[in-house]
Amino acid sequence: MKLAELIKGSSSPAQFATATPATFATAPSQPKSSVATVATVTVTTADNSSLSEADTLLLLGWLESIGETAQDLIQRIIDRCKTDGVSREFFLREAKDL
Repeated sequence: MKLAELIKGSSSPAQFATATPATFATAPSQPKSSVATVATVTVTTADNSSLSEADTLLLLGWLESIGETAQDLIQRIIDRCKTDGVSREFFLREAKDL
């Protein structure tokens, strides 16, 4: 039995419908840019002064309040805040927002 006979079957009329393949749509092309995109850079003004005793206590209180008990991680955060102004600003902001 041929495929056409299976499709037509015994009760179908002798006429067949035909279909044309779909034409793929394409998005309109965008004009090419001749200039590179410029990245946005954030500049901080954090100073690199040492972490004060009051700020150290604030950080320790915050770390305790969020359930941080790993002493090595706590010490790494405190040490980082003593030398890195950006880290110090971040962690102090988190502690003050609590």
